[in-house]
Amino acid sequence: MTDVVLNAFQDKEDNRRLNEPGKFYPREGLEVTEERKQELRDKGFIAKLADTVVEEVEEQEFPMHKGGGHYVLSNGETVKGKEEAQKVEDELKSGE
Repeated sequence: MTDVVLNAFQDKEDNRRLNEPGKFYPREGLEVTEERKQELRDKGFIAKLADTVVEEVEEQEFPMHKGGGHYVLSNGETVKGKEEAQKVEDELKSGE
């Protein structure tokens, strides 16, 4: 069964691949054990698709650290630098 990513994480069993909220886990072509999926569920990184409420993914806090000093904003854009990302995200929120 496919799960959905709730919180971003780097998968130590998939060459530290970044899994982003809203994406499916495991990715196509990757086989993982049920034990591994349960471990990630217990830590709050993924959830069974049938149990997932779309609102949970939408409530992700932004800006979200993507790695390498880059941050993802609520509109999907990527910005370099935490302070800059927070500034742009605040501008986005004030425009809502």
